[in-house]
Amino acid sequence: MNRIKQIFNKLTASDHFLIFLIILFLLKSFSADSGNYLHIGIEHLIIGFIWFLPFKYGVDRSKSFQNATISIFIIILIMQHTNLNMVTGFSVFVFTYIAKFFINKSVSYVNPVVFALAMVSMLSFITPFYLLPAVDFNGVTHFITILSIYFPLAIVPLVLSILINGKRLKRSFLSEIYFATATLVQLSIHQDISWEFILSQLFVAAILIIEPKTSPVGKKQQAILGVSVAVCVHFFILKGVPNGEVFAILIGNIGYYLFRKR
Repeated sequence: MNRIKQIFNKLTASDHFLIFLIILFLLKSFSADSGNYLHIGIEHLIIGFIWFLPFKYGVDRSKSFQNATISIFIIILIMQHTNLNMVTGFSVFVFTYIAKFFINKSVSYVNPVVFALAMVSMLSFITPFYLLPAVDFNGVTHFITILSIYFPLAIVPLVLSILINGKRLKRSFLSEIYFATATLVQLSIHQDISWEFILSQLFVAAILIIEPKTSPVGKKQQAILGVSVAVCVHFFILKGVPNGEVFAILIGNIGYYLFRKR
């Protein structure tokens, strides 16, 4: 038991988050309604690493494969891949690595995956070469059946990810405020809340804290950021803006950067 505890304590926040992402991916892959999800996931892992290699060895060798793997799994888990064309799919990876290697070169301005999805979404509005990379969170909102009762097993790794990583990165308050605000706004507007909503918002809360340099340490600033992002998400959804979560997080990242530059 002590040995397991020692190993656990040696793991970084990135190690923990990657483990949780792999668990979520496996849960989805082997669920009854997963279809060809496992095949799609492996295919995207390979494509993601193929795109990563020229950036790593041509731009910055210090970037780790672990960091790239985390980004790829986030892309796999939150993107809808059924109607995704090749140009859109490849562009998501390219923009992710542009953010990692160029935009975040010295300072972390944005979450790379969020930046990539936002850029490709905006390009899809103005050019026929791109299809909108729909964000639907199907990778985290699946259920399993236990004694004829549907149970959202994904909630376990999601909550653990937020609690463990949030504590290590000193961002627990940010994720908690975001989730609480998102839930309150949902209830006030729709007077209803579903497991799908809870799971998707927990995943957004986990994404918010995995790039700690894009968010504040102080609780007051975390509260402002968490509330702002949650309100923006619902505003975009009400206005029919596709991928509202992505644009809301990106606005939060940019807002915090501008706050630091004051």
